[in-house]
Amino acid sequence: MVSTPGTDGSIQSVSKSVHTPEEVRSTLADIRQSIERRGLLIDRVALSVGVSPAYLQSCLSGKRSLAPSRLVIASREAGIEFTRVAAALGKIVGGTTQLRVSRAARAYNCSYCGSEIRRNDEYVRLEPSGLSNQAGAAHFCRSCSELARWLQRLPHRPRRAAEHMISTAMDDRQLPLAFARHVKPTYVQLVDITSTLAAKILANPAELFELSPPQFEELVVDRLSAMGLDARPVGGGTYRRDGGIDIIFTPPKTFPFPFIGAVQVKHRRDPSSKVGPQPLRELIGVMATNRFFAAGMIVTNTSFTPDAKDFASRNQSLLRLRDFHDLMRWVADNFLDDAAWRDLPTRIQLCEGISVDLI
Repeated sequence: MVSTPGTDGSIQSVSKSVHTPEEVRSTLADIRQSIERRGLLIDRVALSVGVSPAYLQSCLSGKRSLAPSRLVIASREAGIEFTRVAAALGKIVGGTTQLRVSRAARAYNCSYCGSEIRRNDEYVRLEPSGLSNQAGAAHFCRSCSELARWLQRLPHRPRRAAEHMISTAMDDRQLPLAFARHVKPTYVQLVDITSTLAAKILANPAELFELSPPQFEELVVDRLSAMGLDARPVGGGTYRRDGGIDIIFTPPKTFPFPFIGAVQVKHRRDPSSKVGPQPLRELIGVMATNRFFAAGMIVTNTSFTPDAKDFASRNQSLLRLRDFHDLMRWVADNFLDDAAWRDLPTRIQLCEGISVDLI
């Protein structure tokens, strides 16, 4: 128990069943005495704070704890000096990221004095605590923050027109200032993981089945690019509408005969799942309606059914099938193997009596 003077000069006892810093207990006692001295209705104060009158009474008596932002509102309603409130907040959340210096991304009103915090102004923000975040956030203007000695290191500076233009372009987020102690610099670096992924696949080919469909599509695009082709995905991703084509490619500009090729990617989680002829028919149909495509390719990480292979053999001038073994060659940067020429015949007959051997 702790003894505090009552409004009539008597000594009243306040329970310490909740472990509370001395500065907080003193502030709660000041709030209680001010409410009694000024004749404020506890019901109205509790309504402003956002709790029930009984809960507020138990907090003021020390039996329960009051959220930091609600302590601020209760102090404001009771007319407690902000320096006392700041001392209590310093004991509760001082040195944590709950109490932080920020730049206002939109206009606020100071939670204590009610003055305006303009967009892009420096101020102090009290973040809500706990999983429920029922107490909300509190915002303190520059005047209150300087009174609490929170912004001593901040120089006053005029608000330039350029700053205003920048601030109006910001979205509704809190932007920590560079000098805030809890803020650490963030670096963004683009790293090509193709070599790492290729090494993993070569060491363990089963990794091909662990890739997600978007990752597999990106791998195919990368391998086509490694061949010297200009390859790019279509439709913004595997799960978006693409008109039946996942990737389009063209030869490099140094190639004397430009053309456009289409690729359909079929990823399988199960190595025993084979690709049937239906995707081949769909790709042929798309190519038939678009005269710009001169070649088509179906790429899978498994294999093709006999029906699919038969369908491709009857459309050799347009269609190529590339399976697990081809992908392993591509991952190993082997693009010149004889297997790449397997779809072409070694000899063609132009007319009766005239044949040409192909090398």
